Amino acid sequence: MSNYYKKIIFGSGFVFIMGLLAAVFSYFTRIILARNLSPAEYGLFFAVFTFVSFLMFFRDLGLHTAQVKYMAEYNANNEVNKTNTVVKSVFLMQLVASFIFVLFILVSANYLAENYFRSSSAIPVLHWLMFFVVGNVLFRVVRATFNGMQATKMFAITMPLKNGIILAIVAFLIQKGLKVGAPTYAFAFSGIISGLILLPFVFKYLPLHRLKMVDFWSTSKNVFLFGLPVFASGMAGKFISNIDTLILTHFRTLSEVGVYNAILPTAMIFLTFAQSLSAVIFPIVTKFWTNKDKRLQQLVRQLYKHTFTLITPIAMSIIVFSNLIIKTLFGTNYISGVFAMQILFLGTLIFTLASTSNAILTAIGKPKVVAKIIIISAFANIIVNLLLIPNFGITGAAIATTLSYLITFVMATRKIKENIAVGFSKNMMIKNILAGACFFTVALISTRYLQLNIWLEAIISLTFAFVVYSFFIFKIKIISVKEIKDFVGYLK
Repeated sequence: MSNYYKKIIFGSGFVFIMGLLAAVFSYFTRIILARNLSPAEYGLFFAVFTFVSFLMFFRDLGLHTAQVKYMAEYNANNEVNKTNTVVKSVFLMQLVASFIFVLFILVSANYLAENYFRSSSAIPVLHWLMFFVVGNVLFRVVRATFNGMQATKMFAITMPLKNGIILAIVAFLIQKGLKVGAPTYAFAFSGIISGLILLPFVFKYLPLHRLKMVDFWSTSKNVFLFGLPVFASGMAGKFISNIDTLILTHFRTLSEVGVYNAILPTAMIFLTFAQSLSAVIFPIVTKFWTNKDKRLQQLVRQLYKHTFTLITPIAMSIIVFSNLIIKTLFGTNYISGVFAMQILFLGTLIFTLASTSNAILTAIGKPKVVAKIIIISAFANIIVNLLLIPNFGITGAAIATTLSYLITFVMATRKIKENIAVGFSKNMMIKNILAGACFFTVALISTRYLQLNIWLEAIISLTFAFVVYSFFIFKIKIISVKEIKDFVGYLK
């Protein structure tokens, strides 16, 4: 078991670091844009980009998850030609779907600009982002190939590479005086550039140019059918993450859309960790389940406990200093988003655990279960958004998103318990909530009594809160000394 723990610890750790680097690049891109565009201009681009990204799920069809799933299975059986067939069939299906998507957008661009975005400036943005739709096919297939081959390091560097390219192009074009055009051109060509850079490395793990395609139609059918329920859950998940921006665009101003899309990436930082962890454990859980390995229960139990314990103090830290973070990064024009960001951080803390459960369920061959869970959560999200956004704007959007994440968490953990006989302990959950409340209270009280430079105040109060939190989690036996020793042992 120690080898798999070591692989998860180092694998997810490296993927998380690279994911964090990608998030930093993305964050700097948004900071540059927020500092150089008005909230309305910022909101225009991200309203259009969110709309395009949302509709791209109709193109994706869950095929990339299916690609990783079948590549892992065929590799386990040394069927390299079938692995090759999976990669090429996914690429072809994605390419055909992309051209259909592009045709739809080009035909409807004028109507969308007039009736939905209420700005003719949306037309060129829609047109240029069609290059993003097509070019991103190569990038995503290459990325999924690295994941399916368990080439963790190569998989990890894909997103920082792409986001770094976007950042560089945006910074260059902003300096040249472009406004909305800067992110438009950067995103439009980021996929094809990064995909072409990464493609030669794929051949080192899987020589696609030398392998034969076998059982193309039956393999493509299996991939497609597995991907459909994943697509359904992914589509519903996209509703949860994007419907708020889509409804805000319809009911509120582009300036509010701009503020919301400035705070959203900050709140979504935990999803970087969740995605990194899920990507690493997916093939391992698949292998344990396929081989009926009894270590699976222990693995799931430890993942639940340690994930919550690790991310809680990070969430509480940002909630306490959210006002400072927004002022420093985006400026006073975006300060109205503080309360919404605090709510979103609570939601993403919950969803980090929920996404881990969803990854486990998918890995054991239960994508339909995940689809049902996410669809129910998405439906609830849409209803609450429609009820709250017209009157409460971005605060209503944040509440709706958090509620949907909570529904996903409760339902997913119940299904994990039914299938693997391991659940998220209610006793452990209460202990973690108490520990998080302890951290939050100590940090908040410390800031009230310290009268220092704001950054020095933040460092001292958070350090003190972390020390108290560490003592507390040992005192109430969330983590034991033995577990720490075992953890260190896994690293050796």
